[in-house]
Amino acid sequence: MVRYTTYGLATRLAETLGALDETVNAVYLFDTGVAYEDESCSEPARDFTLHLIVRVERKTKALSALISGLDRALTQAVAALYATPTCAHLLDAQIVDAAEVQQRIGYGAFLSSLHQRPLQVWQR
Repeated sequence: MVRYTTYGLATRLAETLGALDETVNAVYLFDTGVAYEDESCSEPARDFTLHLIVRVERKTKALSALISGLDRALTQAVAALYATPTCAHLLDAQIVDAAEVQQRIGYGAFLSSLHQRPLQVWQR
């Protein structure tokens, strides 16, 4: 179940990715469906963990660096908001290209899944 806060945050991050990298075609929010394993995370911080699938024309190191920077910023903002240590990472963004989607490889298979389809939050 997607909460409003999670959806809003995912939408803003997706808009930022799309504005800063022209290879991004769409961004999807998905639920991992598994329990969170990092016990060092504070409970409020776990609520902000985002699992995204970023569909791109081609994978680039620049996009990976951008996602890492957004993850650090999000992690620092949540830690400051709650004045408590937080998770090492709050942004789990999986980058997939057209070939992975077409051949249903890895996270690309989620985009055509009948049972656990992610929620599209942004599209170019």
